[in-house]
Amino acid sequence: MEGVILYEDGDGIKDKISSVISKETEKDEYFEDAFITIDMDDVIRKMRQWRRYLPRVKPYYAVKCNNDPQILSLLTDLGVYFDCASRNEMASILGLGVEPCNIVYSHSVKCRRDIRYAAAAGVDLMAFDSEHELIKIKSTHPHARLLLRIKPSDKYDVQHRLSIQYGCEQHQVRPLLAAAKRMELNVVGISFHVGSGVVDGRVFIDAIERADRAFAIASELNISLSVLDIEGGFLGQKRAPVEFKEVARLINIALEDHFPAKRGVRIIAEPGRYFVSSCATLVLTVIGKKVMQDGVENEFLYFLNDSIFGTFNVTFTDCTGAKQPSLLKAPRSEVTFKSSVWGQTCAGDDILFEECHLPELEIGDRLFVENVGAYPMSMNKGGAFNGMPQPTPVYICSKTLWKTHNWQSRGKCQLNIETEDRVTEEEMTKIKRETHHGT
Repeated sequence: MEGVILYEDGDGIKDKISSVISKETEKDEYFEDAFITIDMDDVIRKMRQWRRYLPRVKPYYAVKCNNDPQILSLLTDLGVYFDCASRNEMASILGLGVEPCNIVYSHSVKCRRDIRYAAAAGVDLMAFDSEHELIKIKSTHPHARLLLRIKPSDKYDVQHRLSIQYGCEQHQVRPLLAAAKRMELNVVGISFHVGSGVVDGRVFIDAIERADRAFAIASELNISLSVLDIEGGFLGQKRAPVEFKEVARLINIALEDHFPAKRGVRIIAEPGRYFVSSCATLVLTVIGKKVMQDGVENEFLYFLNDSIFGTFNVTFTDCTGAKQPSLLKAPRSEVTFKSSVWGQTCAGDDILFEECHLPELEIGDRLFVENVGAYPMSMNKGGAFNGMPQPTPVYICSKTLWKTHNWQSRGKCQLNIETEDRVTEEEMTKIKRETHHGT
């Protein structure tokens, strides 16, 4: 893995950014490019946390969230499986050497061409939520193993719901399962997606209860189900409004009540932003400055080397929660001024932060925004508007992790994480006690 920049254990985000800038300035004294640091340690910490608090649930990473090759390679080496939504995503994951059986084709509305590709590649676990989808699958991939996607409840606090266009209603479960049986298709489980950005973990309890009712209906139709897919919705940013372990605790409660281990149902999930939101930090440079005077107070306009056509796309605010950028170095004065922050293109609507209060900045100052590792980063892959370059990824890693593990040339590392994170019997007893605490 060439070009990785190492940092000291205990370094904060500013120290890590400064290490990158120092290293790049050695090569180019005029270095002012925008870049995104990708902290490999952060991804590994997320995997360890997942295995500690959701030991029964196998994660299938949602590739759409961030398809950076090095991140995908690292997740592969950590033993994560993958959730793909298209032919191109399946091809990229298969290209990493991932077995087809370790991919779930989770999109419940698929192109025939992509279904044919899945069949040819051996990817056979896929979702559906309508009879029209069953007809397509019957004609293109009749031996697929199917997950019926159901709608979750809409009464809990979730940032972005998917319940309008995807998933079937409770009254549709029986007729859809019956239709699949009539077509001689193999339904193996139930899936649901509560939406992205779960703040109230009780939404999972309700959805798992609904899934249990769907399992009961399948049993009445003599359909044997063996998979429950709780999909995604897990927050992953730093300083998230709810801790992962609290959501996991509620999920464990519901699983113990409805799908205890002795039942033999395999539990999987499709986390995306959970794994990658906090691993990436966007670093920008002030490339322009104007002072606007209205006779009352000065307003400063700053121009940065990114844009709404790059990392500051439609997902930026929701995913990062950033109201304004942070300063890399202490300001020259604590006094703040009304400011607006603009992108680097000629587009009139290329505004990044419309109204905020910042100390007076100078051209060349560095700013940063955390939590850009999910959709803001993955959706800035399009053509560079005005020919302006996109921020480039820079991979960083702690010196301890680098020395401990054997990193190979393509970025692959041999991690003994299974041994490091194996949950002991004593820890499992503690998790179960925590699970039922307060119930």
